[in-house]
Amino acid sequence: MFPTRKINEDLLREIDKTTLDDRRIRWKEAIKTAPYTMLTDRQKYATESWKETEGEDLELRRAKMVQKIAENVAIGILEYDCIVGRIGPYVVGNYTEIDIVGDYLDGLWSEDGIQGTLHNKVNVSHEDLEILREAARTFKNQNPVDCVNKVFAEVLGDWPRDVVDAHLKDPDLSSGNFGNCTNTFDFDKILNQGVLAYRAEARAHIDHFLKNKTQEVEKYFFWKAAVIICDATLALAKRYADLAREKAAAESDPARREELRQIAEICDHVPAHPARSFHEALQSMVLVGLMKALEHPMHNQPHWGRGDTYLYPFFINDINSGKLTPQQALTLLA
Repeated sequence: MFPTRKINEDLLREIDKTTLDDRRIRWKEAIKTAPYTMLTDRQKYATESWKETEGEDLELRRAKMVQKIAENVAIGILEYDCIVGRIGPYVVGNYTEIDIVGDYLDGLWSEDGIQGTLHNKVNVSHEDLEILREAARTFKNQNPVDCVNKVFAEVLGDWPRDVVDAHLKDPDLSSGNFGNCTNTFDFDKILNQGVLAYRAEARAHIDHFLKNKTQEVEKYFFWKAAVIICDATLALAKRYADLAREKAAAESDPARREELRQIAEICDHVPAHPARSFHEALQSMVLVGLMKALEHPMHNQPHWGRGDTYLYPFFINDINSGKLTPQQALTLLA
């Protein structure tokens, strides 16, 4: 049970007075006008990794794939960003997930453009088109959807396919939304213990397995994969810290330069370590969420769930100490 809190009416009234600042308004308008970008670099590194790890344990292959993606995919920090970790380096864009759902892109094998959204086609370069086509060739019959559909057909016959064709089940497996996976994280643990705590826990399980020579080898591979994912998360955070410092060195505006330096310092600390402020808590959540998007783009950022319960201590501590104002909190949240 969460503790009962006394309502601060004055703070609520101050929160009601907050408004989006000019930068957030410019970002809002930019989203409305920016072209949709289909990002292919995630798919490129996924395909390369899958070829490099052929013959290895499946769980380790997936973990190494995500690691290669996190260490190489293009990242960016735009002028609007005080929290970093957007999908790709552009205002609007998304990754493809051929490694998860197979050959799903309408128009992939034509030269007339890919149906990127419900109403619009996306024109991609010949190089990007070949990246996607090679991924489709590589992951054919090696992605979860193709494998499950094969088992369905062998065990249940034609009726699962008939159900999908009749649109009696929506979404179906081709959406990438599988019943045994989740996009909800234990953010309370992440914010208060950090990713290094997860890594230490996984490492302890590995050491226990090696010491006791137990027979549950699938758990051994799981914990090894967990260590790889933790390391990939830390590497991604470091990439953002380095990029923020690089941009700060080239920034002419003193206020923005200081903001970029602060971003770098925050990414040095989280999500590796426990968050120490509201700003760090939000940044930790976004970077961990970006890792989920890199693993499984269909899930995008994970659900925050009851964000009020685990973010409130960081928010109210900063408010009471004078480190944060409601207006600054809105800017960070926006």
